[in-house]
Amino acid sequence: MSEPALRPGEAVTPLTPLPARALAGDGAGALPAGPVTAGSGALGIPLAGRPKPAGAASDDELSPYTPAEVAAWYRRLAGLIKKKQSDSLSALMLLHWLDGKGAKLTFPHARVEKLSFVVEHLRSEVRPILLTERKAKLKGGDKWVGVLPRIKKMPGFPAWDGTSPIPMEFTGQSVSVPLSVQAKAALGLADPDELDVLMSLHTFGLKSNVVVTATPVPKSADYTVKFTSWKTHAFDRYDWDPTKHLTVPNPDFGNPDKVADPIAPAQEKIRVYHSNAKRVEAAGLAAPYDAESTEWTPADPDTVKDAVVDAARSLT
Repeated sequence: MSEPALRPGEAVTPLTPLPARALAGDGAGALPAGPVTAGSGALGIPLAGRPKPAGAASDDELSPYTPAEVAAWYRRLAGLIKKKQSDSLSALMLLHWLDGKGAKLTFPHARVEKLSFVVEHLRSEVRPILLTERKAKLKGGDKWVGVLPRIKKMPGFPAWDGTSPIPMEFTGQSVSVPLSVQAKAALGLADPDELDVLMSLHTFGLKSNVVVTATPVPKSADYTVKFTSWKTHAFDRYDWDPTKHLTVPNPDFGNPDKVADPIAPAQEKIRVYHSNAKRVEAAGLAAPYDAESTEWTPADPDTVKDAVVDAARSLT
């Protein structure tokens, strides 16, 4: 699916200043340099800097460091995010990458269910497909699915007995954080919750399991359809594309943690090349994993309201 968005660097640089709750939840700006001089070690001794390996980009500040040192830097980055936003999904997912040993992560649905583009997707994309108002874009091509093929007892669909509730499942195409959010992120103006999802999921799937009832409308071919149950969850694969990069706040700016050899302590933000994350994984210090949210019921009334479908409509 998608790579973690503490990663999709192609469209999100730069990300400073980050808005409240995304990485500066208390409205604070950059971390203060503190008593340690930028560009010096934990004891204030000037650092000569390490030579970058052959082939590394000139601004790849992580490339001279060992996988263990890079992993420690990622952990400090997660700590910086979590310090400013305790419920940050991006921090949770980054730490699970470091500590979870590839195990599946289940995260709270509250981080995604109220996002405007998620609500809009369920209302304007998934609902019409379930009501057979719009074809679903599937691997084999566009296809009519949803309630009408079941009412009409079309081949390839469970035959409806005319009275029982009708269960349906739909996944469809992935959802991506809109380009408008990415553009706002580049200016430091993005909604904090949308920015946090951009920094964690970026592109992800939504799977919906619904149950409807269909009641004939007297003297017509119409049926009234009611959604009696609707459960949705988000899912993603958290991994890294080594060809991409992302500019993020530097947790070592000013060396607030007083590490012996901080990474680019004079830089408030740095460009992170995800080839370094792959080095961390190759060293066995982190692992990609599957992530899935808990289920939620859409709260938007326009998504779950009743509908009328015409069983006489041709679906050829």
